[in-house]
Amino acid sequence: MLNKEFNTFAIVGLPRNQQSLVTHLEVYKFFHDLGKKVYLDQQLRQEFPDLDEQVFADEQTIGANADLIICIGGDGNMLRAGLRFAKYNIPLIGVNKGNLGFLTDIDPYGVTDSLERLLNKDNVYIEERNTIGVSFLENDECGQEVNVLNEIAILGNRENRIVEVEVFVDRKFAFGMRGDGLIISTPTGSTAYNLSIGGPIVHPSLHAVILTPMNAHTLSSRPIVIPATSEIDILFKRDVTADAVDIYCDGVLTHHSLITSQITIKPTNVTVKMVHFNDYNYYSILAKKLNWAKRLF
Repeated sequence: MLNKEFNTFAIVGLPRNQQSLVTHLEVYKFFHDLGKKVYLDQQLRQEFPDLDEQVFADEQTIGANADLIICIGGDGNMLRAGLRFAKYNIPLIGVNKGNLGFLTDIDPYGVTDSLERLLNKDNVYIEERNTIGVSFLENDECGQEVNVLNEIAILGNRENRIVEVEVFVDRKFAFGMRGDGLIISTPTGSTAYNLSIGGPIVHPSLHAVILTPMNAHTLSSRPIVIPATSEIDILFKRDVTADAVDIYCDGVLTHHSLITSQITIKPTNVTVKMVHFNDYNYYSILAKKLNWAKRLF
């Protein structure tokens, strides 16, 4: 249950097609017709040339004024919006215009009914999703730091290239790995890349990090789940993997091992606040998205 009602709204999410634009306008019109203050992200300005300029707002304006962010799109849009606005402590909810939509709660075909429910604070609650931070050691100096909501993917970028890494947890050697890659995932990201390569599904309320080898060259390599409070150091074998490994953070190519000899992953105090309706059921979402077997009795 929330402490106050939502009164000021911001609509974000870059549409992938014309149908998504229709949903953006439908959501905007719903709140506008009720006399609510509603912003459209300025990144959408070119998509809606007929709307008044005052409707559009930059990140700082949205961060200072919005009570709720409504992200229209798929999980990728939700990841970007969640991290982008986390520093403003604004909750968000998603309207699914993507494929699986693990992070988006609202069905676009009943969007107005769901929006009406949002207007009553007793209908919803906020769930906080943890992030992890990754820093890159470059030329023996700590370089760029990135917050991650889903996963860090260490992948070979050329055919037949082998990724070789050594993993330390809290400065203690954990394991070495040769294979096609290594995925370091949050519980939120456990249903993404991690799941596709055989990693475990971890409930988002758990404070954990999942390390899942990809096509490891030993049968003994298995996923491992460790406490989210741990510090993880991953060292690259430079003479083999230099210029052959790409590092992706939430699907965005961030670094090459050519300039990175080590990455360090730590917990952060940054959380992404997601709004759910009171009847939200994580397990029913898994069953629906993954086509699990139905109840037997």
